[in-house]
Amino acid sequence: MRLVLKIEYVKVWIRIHQFFIKLYRRQMNSLICNGRIPISKKLYRIDRYLNYHCIRVMILRDKYIMLLEIEKERT
Repeated sequence: MRLVLKIEYVKVWIRIHQFFIKLYRRQMNSLICNGRIPISKKLYRIDRYLNYHCIRVMILRDKYIMLLEIEKERT
């Protein structure tokens, strides 16, 4: 039961980070389409947030896979 809750918890956090990735990508695309200079502070800030969420998703996916393997071993 505890393992199932951990798996669901990780899935929810992956979805949350994916939402922010979509949001920041949309903001970045709108800034680039509006003619922002690629080295502007706004673009840099959005890129930093986007990178953070992408890394978190990669870490959480690894954790999710690990938890699924543990669950398979128990059953």
